[in-house]
Amino acid sequence: MGKLRNLFVKNDKTHRFRDKISVKISFLYLILILLIELWLFVGFYLFIFNSVINNQVNSLVNRGENFSSVLSMEFDTNMVKHAIMLEKNSSQEIVIQNENHDIVGSSNAVTAQMQTHIKSLENVNTSQKVLHYQLFKDDYIVSMNRIEEDGKIWGTVYLFLETKPIRQTLLQIGLIFLLLLFLTFILTAILTYYLSRKITKPLLELKDTTEKIANGALDLTTDIHSQDEIGDLAHAIENMASRLNQLQKQRNEFLSAVAHELRTPLTLIKGYADFASRKNVSESQRSEYLSIIKEEIERLTKLVENLMTLARLEENEFTISKKETNLAELIQQVATDITLLLKDKQMLLNIQGNANFSAQIDPVRIQQVLTNLLMNAYKYSPEKSTITLSVRANKADFSIVIRDEGPGISEENLPHIFDRFYRVDSSRTRKTGGFGLGLSIVKDIISLHGGQISAESIENQGTKIKIILPYH
Repeated sequence: MGKLRNLFVKNDKTHRFRDKISVKISFLYLILILLIELWLFVGFYLFIFNSVINNQVNSLVNRGENFSSVLSMEFDTNMVKHAIMLEKNSSQEIVIQNENHDIVGSSNAVTAQMQTHIKSLENVNTSQKVLHYQLFKDDYIVSMNRIEEDGKIWGTVYLFLETKPIRQTLLQIGLIFLLLLFLTFILTAILTYYLSRKITKPLLELKDTTEKIANGALDLTTDIHSQDEIGDLAHAIENMASRLNQLQKQRNEFLSAVAHELRTPLTLIKGYADFASRKNVSESQRSEYLSIIKEEIERLTKLVENLMTLARLEENEFTISKKETNLAELIQQVATDITLLLKDKQMLLNIQGNANFSAQIDPVRIQQVLTNLLMNAYKYSPEKSTITLSVRANKADFSIVIRDEGPGISEENLPHIFDRFYRVDSSRTRKTGGFGLGLSIVKDIISLHGGQISAESIENQGTKIKIILPYH
Protein backbone atom coordinates (compact mmCIF):
# COMPACT_ATOMS: atom_id res chain seq x y z
CA MET A 1 0.00 0.00 0.00
CA GLY A 2 2.88 2.33 0.83
CA LYS A 3 4.46 1.86 -2.61
CA LEU A 4 1.09 2.36 -4.30
CA ARG A 5 0.51 5.58 -2.31
CA ASN A 6 3.99 6.83 -3.26
CA LEU A 7 3.21 6.06 -6.90
CA PHE A 8 -0.02 8.09 -6.72
CA VAL A 9 1.80 10.99 -5.07
CA LYS A 10 4.51 10.85 -7.73
CA ASN A 11 1.92 10.81 -10.53
CA ASP A 12 0.06 13.71 -8.92
CA LYS A 13 3.27 15.76 -8.74
CA THR A 14 3.99 14.91 -12.39
CA HIS A 15 0.53 16.11 -13.46
CA ARG A 16 0.88 19.28 -11.39
CA PHE A 17 4.25 19.96 -12.99
CA ARG A 18 2.76 19.50 -16.47
CA ASP A 19 -0.14 21.80 -15.63
CA LYS A 20 2.09 24.69 -14.55
CA ILE A 21 1.83 27.79 -16.72
CA SER A 22 5.62 28.13 -16.85
CA VAL A 23 5.93 24.59 -18.24
CA LYS A 24 3.19 25.17 -20.81
CA ILE A 25 4.66 28.48 -21.93
CA SER A 26 8.17 26.99 -22.09
CA PHE A 27 7.01 23.98 -24.07
CA LEU A 28 4.97 25.96 -26.60
CA TYR A 29 7.65 28.62 -27.03
CA LEU A 30 10.36 25.97 -27.35
CA ILE A 31 8.43 24.03 -30.00
CA LEU A 32 7.74 27.21 -31.95
CA ILE A 33 11.37 28.37 -31.84
CA LEU A 34 12.60 24.86 -32.65
CA LEU A 35 10.38 24.65 -35.73
CA ILE A 36 11.56 28.07 -36.92
CA GLU A 37 15.21 27.16 -36.30
CA LEU A 38 14.79 23.80 -38.01
CA TRP A 39 13.20 25.45 -41.04
CA LEU A 40 15.99 28.04 -41.21
CA PHE A 41 18.76 25.48 -40.75
CA VAL A 42 17.34 23.11 -43.37
CA GLY A 43 16.85 25.97 -45.81
CA PHE A 44 20.37 27.29 -45.22
CA TYR A 45 21.87 23.80 -45.49
CA LEU A 46 20.07 23.14 -48.78
CA PHE A 47 21.29 26.48 -50.06
CA ILE A 48 24.92 25.60 -49.20
CA PHE A 49 24.41 22.06 -50.55
CA ASN A 50 23.23 23.34 -53.91
CA SER A 51 25.93 26.02 -53.98
CA VAL A 52 28.69 23.45 -53.48
CA ILE A 53 27.29 21.12 -56.13
CA ASN A 54 26.70 23.94 -58.61
CA ASN A 55 30.20 25.34 -58.12
CA GLN A 56 31.80 21.95 -58.72
CA VAL A 57 29.60 21.13 -61.68
CA ASN A 58 30.06 24.56 -63.30
CA SER A 59 33.83 24.29 -62.87
CA LEU A 60 33.78 20.82 -64.47
CA VAL A 61 31.63 21.98 -67.36
CA ASN A 62 33.77 25.07 -68.01
CA ARG A 63 36.98 23.02 -68.12
CA GLY A 64 35.33 20.51 -70.43
CA GLU A 65 34.25 23.29 -72.77
CA ASN A 66 37.77 24.76 -72.73
CA PHE A 67 39.36 21.41 -73.61
CA SER A 68 36.79 20.81 -76.34
CA SER A 69 37.41 24.26 -77.80
CA VAL A 70 41.21 23.86 -77.82
CA LEU A 71 41.15 20.34 -79.27
CA SER A 72 38.70 21.42 -81.94
CA MET A 73 41.32 23.80 -83.31
CA GLU A 74 44.07 21.17 -83.42
CA PHE A 75 43.20 17.58 -82.66
CA ASP A 76 46.47 15.62 -82.78
CA THR A 77 48.61 13.48 -80.49
CA ASN A 78 50.65 16.35 -79.09
CA MET A 79 47.58 18.38 -78.20
CA VAL A 80 45.96 15.34 -76.56
CA LYS A 81 49.10 14.72 -74.49
CA HIS A 82 49.16 18.38 -73.49
CA ALA A 83 45.52 18.28 -72.32
CA ILE A 84 46.19 15.10 -70.33
CA MET A 85 49.27 16.68 -68.72
CA LEU A 86 47.14 19.58 -67.52
CA GLU A 87 44.80 17.20 -65.63
CA LYS A 88 47.51 14.94 -64.17
CA ASN A 89 47.70 16.74 -60.85
CA SER A 90 44.14 18.04 -60.67
CA SER A 91 41.15 16.61 -58.81
CA GLN A 92 39.57 15.69 -62.13
CA GLU A 93 40.15 12.84 -64.55
CA ILE A 94 40.14 13.36 -68.37
CA VAL A 95 39.39 10.77 -71.03
CA ILE A 96 39.59 11.61 -74.75
CA GLN A 97 38.04 9.54 -77.53
CA ASN A 98 38.38 9.83 -81.28
CA GLU A 99 35.54 9.75 -83.75
CA ASN A 100 35.47 5.93 -83.60
CA HIS A 101 34.97 6.00 -79.79
CA ASP A 102 38.48 4.69 -79.21
CA ILE A 103 40.27 6.12 -76.15
CA VAL A 104 43.28 8.06 -77.39
CA GLY A 105 44.34 9.38 -73.99
CA SER A 106 43.48 9.56 -70.30
CA SER A 107 45.02 11.16 -67.22
CA ASN A 108 44.80 7.88 -65.27
CA ALA A 109 43.62 4.35 -65.78
CA VAL A 110 40.00 4.18 -66.82
CA THR A 111 37.97 2.42 -64.11
CA ALA A 112 34.99 0.15 -64.68
CA GLN A 113 32.53 2.82 -63.54
CA MET A 114 34.19 5.35 -65.81
CA GLN A 115 33.71 2.87 -68.66
CA THR A 116 30.06 2.52 -67.68
CA HIS A 117 29.55 6.30 -67.83
CA ILE A 118 31.33 6.48 -71.20
CA LYS A 119 29.22 3.68 -72.65
CA SER A 120 26.04 5.41 -71.54
CA LEU A 121 27.10 8.72 -73.07
CA GLU A 122 29.09 7.90 -76.23
CA ASN A 123 25.97 7.15 -78.26
CA VAL A 124 24.22 10.35 -77.25
CA ASN A 125 23.47 12.15 -80.50
CA THR A 126 24.29 15.74 -79.56
CA SER A 127 27.07 18.18 -79.92
CA GLN A 128 26.12 20.02 -76.68
CA LYS A 129 27.63 19.51 -73.26
CA VAL A 130 26.13 16.63 -71.32
CA LEU A 131 26.21 15.96 -67.54
CA HIS A 132 25.75 12.53 -66.10
CA TYR A 133 25.82 11.73 -62.35
CA GLN A 134 23.94 10.59 -59.27
CA LEU A 135 25.72 12.21 -56.34
CA PHE A 136 24.99 9.61 -53.67
CA LYS A 137 25.18 6.56 -56.00
CA ASP A 138 27.94 7.15 -58.55
CA ASP A 139 31.62 7.67 -57.88
CA TYR A 140 31.91 10.43 -60.49
CA ILE A 141 30.24 13.47 -61.92
CA VAL A 142 30.77 13.27 -65.69
CA SER A 143 30.95 16.09 -68.23
CA MET A 144 30.90 15.17 -71.97
CA ASN A 145 31.82 17.65 -74.70
CA ARG A 146 32.18 16.86 -78.44
CA ILE A 147 35.32 17.85 -80.34
CA GLU A 148 34.04 19.20 -83.63
CA GLU A 149 34.98 21.55 -86.44
CA ASP A 150 32.72 22.82 -89.20
CA GLY A 151 30.00 20.39 -88.11
CA LYS A 152 32.30 17.32 -88.22
CA ILE A 153 32.82 15.45 -84.91
CA TRP A 154 36.48 14.47 -84.42
CA GLY A 155 36.12 13.06 -80.91
CA THR A 156 34.83 13.50 -77.37
CA VAL A 157 36.26 14.87 -74.12
CA TYR A 158 35.09 13.29 -70.86
CA LEU A 159 35.88 14.94 -67.54
CA PHE A 160 35.35 12.97 -64.35
CA LEU A 161 35.05 14.54 -60.88
CA GLU A 162 34.99 12.22 -57.88
CA THR A 163 31.84 12.54 -55.76
CA LYS A 164 33.39 11.14 -52.56
CA PRO A 165 35.15 14.42 -51.52
CA ILE A 166 31.99 16.33 -52.27
CA ARG A 167 29.93 13.96 -50.13
CA GLN A 168 32.47 14.23 -47.33
CA THR A 169 32.37 18.02 -47.50
CA LEU A 170 28.57 18.02 -47.43
CA LEU A 171 28.59 15.53 -44.55
CA GLN A 172 30.96 17.74 -42.55
CA ILE A 173 28.77 20.77 -43.23
CA GLY A 174 25.73 18.73 -42.18
CA LEU A 175 27.41 17.69 -38.91
CA ILE A 176 28.33 21.30 -38.21
CA PHE A 177 24.71 22.29 -38.81
CA LEU A 178 23.45 19.52 -36.50
CA LEU A 179 25.85 20.65 -33.80
CA LEU A 180 24.75 24.26 -34.22
CA LEU A 181 21.13 23.14 -34.15
CA PHE A 182 21.72 21.18 -30.94
CA LEU A 183 23.55 24.08 -29.28
CA THR A 184 20.86 26.50 -30.41
CA PHE A 185 18.22 24.15 -29.00
CA ILE A 186 19.99 24.03 -25.63
CA LEU A 187 20.42 27.81 -25.50
CA THR A 188 16.81 28.31 -26.59
CA ALA A 189 15.59 25.90 -23.91
CA ILE A 190 17.58 27.74 -21.22
CA LEU A 191 16.41 31.15 -22.44
CA THR A 192 12.81 29.93 -22.70
CA TYR A 193 12.87 28.57 -19.16
CA TYR A 194 14.36 31.82 -17.86
CA LEU A 195 11.80 33.96 -19.67
CA SER A 196 8.87 31.76 -18.62
CA ARG A 197 10.03 31.90 -15.00
CA LYS A 198 10.37 35.67 -15.26
CA ILE A 199 6.84 35.91 -16.68
CA THR A 200 5.22 33.47 -14.25
CA LYS A 201 7.05 34.59 -11.11
CA PRO A 202 4.75 37.58 -10.54
CA LEU A 203 1.74 35.36 -11.33
CA LEU A 204 2.86 32.91 -8.65
CA GLU A 205 3.30 35.82 -6.26
CA LEU A 206 -0.22 36.99 -7.09
CA LYS A 207 -1.47 33.44 -6.48
CA ASP A 208 0.14 33.42 -3.04
CA THR A 209 -1.34 36.85 -2.36
CA THR A 210 -4.87 35.76 -3.30
CA GLU A 211 -4.51 32.66 -1.10
CA LYS A 212 -3.53 34.89 1.81
CA ILE A 213 -6.55 37.08 1.08
CA ALA A 214 -8.77 33.98 1.03
CA ASN A 215 -7.35 33.03 4.44
CA GLY A 216 -8.23 36.44 5.85
CA ALA A 217 -4.94 38.34 5.50
CA LEU A 218 -6.32 41.52 3.95
CA ASP A 219 -3.75 44.09 5.04
CA LEU A 220 -1.03 43.26 2.50
CA THR A 221 0.70 44.54 -0.63
CA THR A 222 2.64 42.95 -3.50
CA ASP A 223 6.18 43.65 -4.68
CA ILE A 224 5.07 43.91 -8.31
CA HIS A 225 5.54 47.40 -9.74
CA SER A 226 5.68 46.73 -13.48
CA GLN A 227 3.69 48.94 -15.85
CA ASP A 228 2.15 46.08 -17.84
CA GLU A 229 -1.03 43.99 -17.50
CA ILE A 230 0.44 41.98 -14.61
CA GLY A 231 1.19 45.22 -12.78
CA ASP A 232 -2.39 46.35 -13.38
CA LEU A 233 -3.65 43.01 -12.03
CA ALA A 234 -1.44 43.33 -8.93
CA HIS A 235 -2.74 46.86 -8.37
CA ALA A 236 -6.34 45.64 -8.74
CA ILE A 237 -5.74 42.83 -6.22
CA GLU A 238 -4.20 45.28 -3.76
CA ASN A 239 -7.22 47.56 -4.17
CA MET A 240 -9.54 44.59 -3.70
CA ALA A 241 -7.71 43.51 -0.52
CA SER A 242 -7.81 47.08 0.81
CA ARG A 243 -11.49 47.32 -0.02
CA LEU A 244 -12.25 43.97 1.62
CA ASN A 245 -10.23 44.98 4.66
CA GLN A 246 -12.16 48.21 4.93
CA LEU A 247 -15.46 46.39 4.41
CA GLN A 248 -14.57 43.84 7.09
CA LYS A 249 -13.78 46.61 9.55
CA GLN A 250 -17.03 48.34 8.67
CA ARG A 251 -18.98 45.13 9.14
CA ASN A 252 -17.35 44.50 12.51
CA GLU A 253 -18.13 48.05 13.60
CA PHE A 254 -21.65 47.66 12.26
CA LEU A 255 -22.26 44.38 14.08
CA SER A 256 -20.89 45.92 17.26
CA ALA A 257 -23.17 48.94 16.82
CA VAL A 258 -26.21 46.77 16.05
CA ALA A 259 -25.51 44.59 19.09
CA HIS A 260 -25.23 47.72 21.24
CA GLU A 261 -28.33 49.32 19.71
CA LEU A 262 -30.32 46.13 20.26
CA ARG A 263 -29.08 45.59 23.78
CA THR A 264 -29.74 49.16 24.95
CA PRO A 265 -33.43 49.46 23.96
CA LEU A 266 -34.17 45.90 25.03
CA THR A 267 -32.67 46.65 28.43
CA LEU A 268 -34.71 49.84 28.66
CA ILE A 269 -37.90 48.09 27.54
CA LYS A 270 -37.39 45.34 30.10
CA GLY A 271 -36.59 47.80 32.89
CA TYR A 272 -39.47 50.19 32.21
CA ALA A 273 -41.87 47.29 31.69
CA ASP A 274 -40.95 46.06 35.16
CA PHE A 275 -41.48 49.55 36.59
CA ALA A 276 -44.82 49.95 34.80
CA SER A 277 -46.10 46.62 36.12
CA ARG A 278 -45.59 47.58 39.77
CA LYS A 279 -48.75 48.27 41.74
CA ASN A 280 -47.41 51.29 43.60
CA VAL A 281 -46.66 53.22 40.35
CA SER A 282 -48.91 56.21 39.67
CA GLU A 283 -50.80 56.52 36.38
CA SER A 284 -48.68 59.45 35.26
CA GLN A 285 -45.46 57.50 35.89
CA ARG A 286 -46.86 54.41 34.15
CA SER A 287 -47.83 56.56 31.17
CA GLU A 288 -44.30 58.00 31.05
CA TYR A 289 -42.75 54.51 31.20
CA LEU A 290 -45.01 53.23 28.41
CA SER A 291 -44.10 56.26 26.30
CA ILE A 292 -40.40 55.44 26.68
CA ILE A 293 -41.07 51.80 25.81
CA LYS A 294 -42.93 52.94 22.67
CA GLU A 295 -40.00 55.13 21.58
CA GLU A 296 -37.57 52.27 22.00
CA ILE A 297 -39.82 49.90 20.07
CA GLU A 298 -40.03 52.43 17.23
CA ARG A 299 -36.25 52.66 17.24
CA LEU A 300 -35.97 48.87 17.02
CA THR A 301 -38.56 48.82 14.24
CA LYS A 302 -36.57 51.35 12.23
CA LEU A 303 -33.40 49.32 12.68
CA VAL A 304 -35.12 46.13 11.51
CA GLU A 305 -36.63 47.94 8.49
CA ASN A 306 -33.18 49.22 7.48
CA LEU A 307 -31.71 45.76 7.84
CA MET A 308 -34.50 44.25 5.71
CA THR A 309 -34.03 46.95 3.07
CA LEU A 310 -30.30 46.25 3.04
CA ALA A 311 -30.94 42.52 2.66
CA ARG A 312 -33.24 43.13 -0.33
CA LEU A 313 -30.62 45.38 -1.92
CA GLU A 314 -27.94 42.72 -1.42
CA GLU A 315 -30.15 40.09 -3.09
CA ASN A 316 -31.24 42.46 -5.91
CA GLU A 317 -34.85 42.07 -4.76
CA PHE A 318 -35.32 45.77 -4.06
CA THR A 319 -37.58 47.25 -6.75
CA ILE A 320 -38.96 50.68 -7.51
CA SER A 321 -42.33 51.59 -8.99
CA LYS A 322 -42.04 54.66 -11.18
CA LYS A 323 -45.02 56.84 -11.96
CA GLU A 324 -45.68 60.40 -13.04
CA THR A 325 -45.06 62.52 -9.94
CA ASN A 326 -45.20 66.27 -9.38
CA LEU A 327 -41.95 67.16 -7.67
CA ALA A 328 -43.29 70.33 -5.96
CA GLU A 329 -46.04 68.34 -4.23
CA LEU A 330 -43.56 65.65 -3.17
CA ILE A 331 -41.13 68.19 -1.67
CA GLN A 332 -43.98 70.00 0.10
CA GLN A 333 -45.07 66.71 1.68
CA VAL A 334 -41.54 66.03 2.95
CA ALA A 335 -41.28 69.59 4.32
CA THR A 336 -44.57 69.21 6.17
CA ASP A 337 -43.43 65.91 7.74
CA ILE A 338 -40.31 67.43 9.33
CA THR A 339 -41.69 70.87 10.24
CA LEU A 340 -42.38 69.95 13.86
CA LEU A 341 -38.87 68.52 14.27
CA LEU A 342 -37.29 71.70 12.92
CA LYS A 343 -39.25 73.80 15.41
CA ASP A 344 -37.66 71.90 18.30
CA LYS A 345 -34.28 73.40 17.34
CA GLN A 346 -35.73 76.65 15.95
CA MET A 347 -34.39 75.73 12.51
CA LEU A 348 -35.63 76.86 9.08
CA LEU A 349 -36.10 74.92 5.85
CA ASN A 350 -35.53 77.18 2.85
CA ILE A 351 -36.89 75.72 -0.42
CA GLN A 352 -35.50 77.35 -3.58
CA GLY A 353 -36.09 76.87 -7.30
CA ASN A 354 -39.12 75.96 -9.38
CA ALA A 355 -40.12 72.36 -8.67
CA ASN A 356 -43.47 72.57 -10.42
CA PHE A 357 -42.80 69.84 -12.99
CA SER A 358 -43.39 66.12 -13.23
CA ALA A 359 -40.98 63.19 -13.56
CA GLN A 360 -41.19 59.41 -13.76
CA ILE A 361 -39.99 58.44 -10.27
CA ASP A 362 -41.00 56.25 -7.35
CA PRO A 363 -42.57 58.86 -5.04
CA VAL A 364 -42.35 56.67 -1.93
CA ARG A 365 -38.63 55.95 -2.39
CA ILE A 366 -37.70 59.52 -3.38
CA GLN A 367 -39.63 60.78 -0.35
CA GLN A 368 -37.61 58.31 1.73
CA VAL A 369 -34.40 59.69 0.23
CA LEU A 370 -35.27 63.34 0.88
CA THR A 371 -36.50 62.59 4.40
CA ASN A 372 -33.29 60.73 5.22
CA LEU A 373 -31.08 63.54 3.92
CA LEU A 374 -33.10 66.25 5.70
CA MET A 375 -33.04 64.25 8.94
CA ASN A 376 -29.25 63.97 8.70
CA ALA A 377 -29.02 67.73 8.16
CA TYR A 378 -31.34 68.27 11.15
CA LYS A 379 -29.30 65.99 13.45
CA TYR A 380 -25.92 67.56 12.78
CA SER A 381 -26.89 71.22 12.37
CA PRO A 382 -26.83 73.64 15.30
CA GLU A 383 -29.95 75.34 16.65
CA LYS A 384 -31.32 78.34 14.78
CA SER A 385 -29.50 77.30 11.58
CA THR A 386 -30.99 76.95 8.09
CA ILE A 387 -31.32 73.93 5.83
CA THR A 388 -31.56 74.81 2.13
CA LEU A 389 -33.29 72.57 -0.41
CA SER A 390 -32.88 73.82 -3.99
CA VAL A 391 -34.33 72.35 -7.20
CA ARG A 392 -33.09 72.98 -10.72
CA ALA A 393 -34.69 71.66 -13.91
CA ASN A 394 -32.29 70.94 -16.77
CA LYS A 395 -32.94 69.78 -20.32
CA ALA A 396 -32.25 66.07 -19.82
CA ASP A 397 -32.44 65.81 -16.02
CA PHE A 398 -33.11 67.72 -12.82
CA SER A 399 -31.12 68.19 -9.64
CA ILE A 400 -31.94 68.47 -5.95
CA VAL A 401 -29.37 69.99 -3.59
CA ILE A 402 -29.62 69.86 0.22
CA ARG A 403 -27.24 72.12 2.14
CA ASP A 404 -26.81 72.42 5.90
CA GLU A 405 -24.76 74.57 8.29
CA GLY A 406 -23.43 71.70 10.38
CA PRO A 407 -19.86 70.78 11.40
CA GLY A 408 -19.06 69.28 7.99
CA ILE A 409 -17.24 66.07 7.14
CA SER A 410 -13.48 65.62 6.96
CA GLU A 411 -11.73 64.87 3.66
CA GLU A 412 -10.74 61.47 5.03
CA ASN A 413 -14.34 60.41 5.71
CA LEU A 414 -16.11 62.14 2.80
CA PRO A 415 -15.37 59.49 0.10
CA HIS A 416 -16.88 56.75 2.30
CA ILE A 417 -20.12 58.26 3.58
CA PHE A 418 -22.19 56.30 1.03
CA ASP A 419 -20.49 53.00 1.88
CA ARG A 420 -22.52 50.41 3.69
CA PHE A 421 -21.88 50.10 7.43
CA TYR A 422 -19.74 53.26 7.39
CA ARG A 423 -20.17 55.82 10.13
CA VAL A 424 -18.19 59.05 10.16
CA ASP A 425 -17.93 58.94 13.95
CA SER A 426 -18.29 55.52 15.55
CA SER A 427 -18.61 57.10 18.98
CA ARG A 428 -21.78 59.09 18.29
CA THR A 429 -24.45 59.17 20.93
CA ARG A 430 -27.75 57.37 20.57
CA LYS A 431 -29.43 60.69 19.80
CA THR A 432 -27.25 61.57 16.81
CA GLY A 433 -25.66 58.26 15.83
CA GLY A 434 -27.03 56.06 13.08
CA PHE A 435 -26.26 52.57 11.89
CA GLY A 436 -24.25 53.46 8.79
CA LEU A 437 -27.08 52.31 6.50
CA GLY A 438 -29.15 55.36 5.65
CA LEU A 439 -26.90 57.01 3.06
CA SER A 440 -26.01 53.65 1.53
CA ILE A 441 -29.70 52.90 0.98
CA VAL A 442 -30.18 56.42 -0.39
CA LYS A 443 -27.42 55.87 -2.94
CA ASP A 444 -28.92 52.54 -4.04
CA ILE A 445 -32.36 54.09 -4.51
CA ILE A 446 -30.89 56.89 -6.62
CA SER A 447 -28.90 54.36 -8.67
CA LEU A 448 -32.04 52.30 -9.32
CA HIS A 449 -33.60 55.48 -10.74
CA GLY A 450 -30.60 55.86 -13.08
CA GLY A 451 -29.38 58.92 -11.20
CA GLN A 452 -26.30 60.07 -9.33
CA ILE A 453 -25.60 61.36 -5.84
CA SER A 454 -22.51 63.19 -4.59
CA ALA A 455 -21.36 65.06 -1.52
CA GLU A 456 -19.23 68.15 -0.85
CA SER A 457 -18.27 69.32 2.58
CA ILE A 458 -16.06 71.86 4.35
CA GLU A 459 -15.36 71.31 8.02
CA ASN A 460 -17.09 73.82 10.33
CA GLN A 461 -19.05 75.24 7.38
CA GLY A 462 -21.50 72.51 6.38
CA THR A 463 -22.27 69.75 3.90
CA LYS A 464 -23.93 69.77 0.48
CA ILE A 465 -25.61 66.68 -0.99
CA LYS A 466 -26.47 66.81 -4.71
CA ILE A 467 -28.89 64.44 -6.47
CA ILE A 468 -29.23 64.25 -10.26
CA LEU A 469 -32.20 62.31 -11.67
CA PRO A 470 -33.53 61.78 -15.21
CA TYR A 471 -37.11 62.71 -16.04
CA HIS A 472 -37.91 59.16 -17.20
